[in-house]
Amino acid sequence: MNMGLESSSVLAKILHNCPSLKSLSLESKNFVDDSIPHLQGTWYNITSLAIVEVEHNKDVVQHISCAKMVFSSFRFPSLNEVVVKDLELVAALRVMPSILHLDIENTDAHPSLSPITSRLMSSLRHQSASFSLAPKLHSLRLISKCKVPFDDSIFIEMVESRWFKPGSDLATAIFSMGKACIRSIVLKISWREVDAKVYQLLQNLDAEGLRVVVAGTNGVQLLFTNYGRWDECSRIVSEWALIIKCMIT
Repeated sequence: MNMGLESSSVLAKILHNCPSLKSLSLESKNFVDDSIPHLQGTWYNITSLAIVEVEHNKDVVQHISCAKMVFSSFRFPSLNEVVVKDLELVAALRVMPSILHLDIENTDAHPSLSPITSRLMSSLRHQSASFSLAPKLHSLRLISKCKVPFDDSIFIEMVESRWFKPGSDLATAIFSMGKACIRSIVLKISWREVDAKVYQLLQNLDAEGLRVVVAGTNGVQLLFTNYGRWDECSRIVSEWALIIKCMIT
């Protein structure tokens, strides 16, 4: 279903009247949050969701992010595909502070909606002690399949800001604030080569315990070597499966 969206109550009513809906594409302009609490709920059948926010009129005082409203008000347990721009993804992550694992993949089918941008990487950097986006994030997987500008240095700075050497005073202080240390990073860029020298810093973090996989059209340039200090057997198995996929696809 494709639809324009003006308010959260309209979306809630439509969802309640379409319980078997599996795919939903929303386009929003001057979105207003007038949600009716008893209309909100959980939709188990929706597996695909696209959100496009047209530039809004600044005179609309009640305007909020459609993505932020959708993810804070409604639940989609079966969701396996979300098409959204970087700003909308940031807005959604602001209302999901407990997220542990984030997988993002852009495709040629939606190049204008790619969320894998330098702006997203900057937003994911650990900021002040009082605020950070996705503060409990443990793993991040980025698969870039369309030619959207990607700044390697900003990505590396983001990873560095989220890594704290286990047992260090800084790590202890960060954990006491309710934040987590990033443990696993996977980056695959399928449309250009990756310079291993540029990612030397992540190689150094790998030596401290961070699990890193970086791959480009020239193959896997960085593969984690140290994972024994983390007690996450099931995650390790799934990550090795992902590494193999990165190598052969």
